[in-house]
Amino acid sequence: MKSYLIVFRWLLVTAAFVPAIISAADGAHGDFGSNSPMLLDDEVPETLSSTRLVSAILDANPQLEMVRAVWRAMASRIEQSSALDDPVLSHGFAPLTIGRQGGGFSQNTAISQKFPWPGKRQLRAEAAAFDAEAAKENVVTLRLLLTATAKALFADWYYIHRALEIYELNRLLLTDFRDTALDHYATGLAGKQDALRAEVEVALLEHQTIALERERRTLLARINTLLNRSPDTPLPAPVGLSSELTLPEPEALQRIAMRSRPELKELTARIEASKTRRDLAAKAFYPDFKVSAGYNNFWRLEE
Repeated sequence: MKSYLIVFRWLLVTAAFVPAIISAADGAHGDFGSNSPMLLDDEVPETLSSTRLVSAILDANPQLEMVRAVWRAMASRIEQSSALDDPVLSHGFAPLTIGRQGGGFSQNTAISQKFPWPGKRQLRAEAAAFDAEAAKENVVTLRLLLTATAKALFADWYYIHRALEIYELNRLLLTDFRDTALDHYATGLAGKQDALRAEVEVALLEHQTIALERERRTLLARINTLLNRSPDTPLPAPVGLSSELTLPEPEALQRIAMRSRPELKELTARIEASKTRRDLAAKAFYPDFKVSAGYNNFWRLEE
């Protein structure tokens, strides 16, 4: 029976984990927010579905909000990187000329603007854009990881509840068998060995039930950690697993992974950013320009 439950558990985990990878990859490049209802402490539903758990974890996980903030900060630097330096306004005067005959004094007012060598601003903007793209793919990567983890935990949550139900049913059957064996032994219709064997099986089953309950509490704490809640916060029973998904051929699956994996897109964006900065470093040898205009009367005024 133990080997059967182990096989049953891995089938459940596999059935839930594989769809998590593909469905999360399909939706990871969409909107980074979620309008799905969360698992609020004051609004605990009667049952828990895989989709609801995934949405709640994506809404409540603080690490995802942190990488979103990093992405928004990187995106805001694109326009700043291509902007010109602030213009400089300067004014100077000769104090000793103040109050001189004629009422004037020597002064100089100027405004200047720095212009980089042609192409530098565009390269800076492209490098910032690639950095923002890499940060965006990092958000997608974390969403994919959280989605896959949530669906795997949901499969374990489903397994724990089904296993406890099966063990409870087996306990009732073995208890009836033990009582029957004891009755037969008392009446001399069976030997003592049958009654002792039934008693041992009931004890083993109760021990396995205790182990499953301990595993259920551990799993509950892991899920609540992802939900950013207290580890002992109750969770509803699972409603059921997702429908079975037919996977494509290995070659097609590999092409899909190479095309859609956010980690590869992030690396590509970082490589392009490095290439752009290399081109920008090559243009650093070219001088920048500075244009200024002003008024200067630092000459001898007629008395």
